[in-house]
Amino acid sequence: MVDSNLSTALITGASRGLGLALARALAQRGWTLIVDARGSAALAAAQSELGALTH
Repeated sequence: MVDSNLSTALITGASRGLGLALARALAQRGWTLIVDARGSAALAAAQSELGALTH
């Protein structure tokens, strides 16, 4: 992971696989995330998980 002064990321495919893994890693580092995925139910579950990592 590259440290950066940027703290916002747009991640597509964030409901599973590499997209979700990247979103988890950045959320744990305090980044603001904009996430997108094809399935709304899976995306909602990912958003709940990611929100819990940042609070």
